[in-house]
Parts: sequence; structure tokens; C-alpha cells
Amino acid sequence: MLAKNLVSQKSLALPLAIYPYSNKSMIIHWLTKDFGRISTFLGGMKNSKDLIFREFNFFSTSNIYFEENKNLNLYQIKDCEICISRNDFKINWKAMQIASYFTYLFYKISPENATDSKLFDLYEKFIELSLRFSNYSSFIIWSELLLLRDQGNIPEIHKCVLCGNISTDRFASTQGGTICLNCAQQNEIFSFPFNNEDKYIMNDMLHNNDFLKITSLKFNDDQLLNLHSLIGRFMEYTFNLNPKHRKAAITYEFQ
Repeated sequence: MLAKNLVSQKSLALPLAIYPYSNKSMIIHWLTKDFGRISTFLGGMKNSKDLIFREFNFFSTSNIYFEENKNLNLYQIKDCEICISRNDFKINWKAMQIASYFTYLFYKISPENATDSKLFDLYEKFIELSLRFSNYSSFIIWSELLLLRDQGNIPEIHKCVLCGNISTDRFASTQGGTICLNCAQQNEIFSFPFNNEDKYIMNDMLHNNDFLKITSLKFNDDQLLNLHSLIGRFMEYTFNLNPKHRKAAITYEFQ
């Protein structure tokens, strides 16, 4: 009876998290292109000759083969073939830290067993671009804004979200965007300074899918630090994130 509930499946996938289950097995969470985020059981790791243990890496795109049990959310992984290995992460610590933050981020926002091929494509895109643009201090901010746009959580930057005043010079993560000084003071809202130059930079990032065009934007260290602060806080509030992962990714930006 149980065998009738097992269905063999295949999908492109990227690993999101690994947890030990015993000294011979583990649980692997994947973001797949065809099934969304799934959890798989991998057993019998010690003394195994199965090639799956040599065909699995973080940040690598793989074809995974698994048995889907209609009665359970934990699937049995049968095989794994790496399609894109991305071995350069092993020699690029900064890119690896950024990619690790993205991995944590997509693990947090991806619902289990809910197909979203666009989310998979976006995650894979961020992983690829991490290797190319890890030395650009604005890359993480641009990526986060692109994700916020994809998820329908774009911050309001053109008017006060409380009173509609177009003269705004503060940014409040808890309110979803910019607020005027009067509203910030009257309601005792924690906010960041947010001037017109910051707005122009953020607006350009929000409306540009090609990071190469963003690299020409000019801003100073103070602007960069302020944008990192307000977008970082906005991401934490919107997606309920632990800030330590983002902080690790931007450690080298301000040295």
C-alpha cells in the first residue's frame, strides 16, 4: 500500500540547508525549480560507494532524483548530478559569504512544497552574480531591492507613508518606507536619514535588472553605510531575518 504512494521525481535544485539526522544520514533542504522548497532524507553515508556523496555541493545547481511520498513531506533522495559546480566559491571567501546570506534568505522566504520557478531562477541568478560582483559594495543592496520587488514588498520612497507629504527626509522600516520628520517625531518612530540623493540611487536600483548599469552609480561611503543600514533593517523587518547573516556578508565592505 505504501509503495503506491511513492512517485519518482526529478528537478533542478540548489541546496539551502543541511542538518545531521544520525551519524550515517542527513536531512537536506533544497530549492527546486519544479517543486519549490522540499526536504529530503539521505541515509547510509558511511562506507557508501554511491556517487551522490561526490556529486553534491552548496551553491551548485544539480539535477536531483527523489521519491515523493504523498503521505509525507520528507522525501527520499535517490541520486544527484551536478550541472553547474561553481567551484570558484572555494577560492573567493567574500563571494561565499554573500552567497551564504542569499542562501539563508531564500530558505526563509520560500514556502515548503510550493512551486515557484521564478524564485528558483532569481536565487540561481544571485548565486551566479555573487561570483562576478562581490567586490562591488552596492551589489547586496541591489539584490535585496530586486528580491523585494519580485515579492511585492517594494518600499515607498516618494511620499510619507503616513500623511502623504512628498517632502520626506526619513526612512522607517516598520512603516514600509519614507516618512516626514513631523510624523516621525509625533509618532516617536525610529527612522534613518534619507535625502534626495539616497532616493535617486535607490530608485535607479529598483528599476534596473542589470547590475552592470548600477556599477556606474557614484556615492560616498556615508551614503553606502546609510543605505546598507536602512535596507538591512527593512529586510529584517519584512522577512523576520536574523541580522547576523547579513552582517557577515558585508563585513569587508567597511574595512
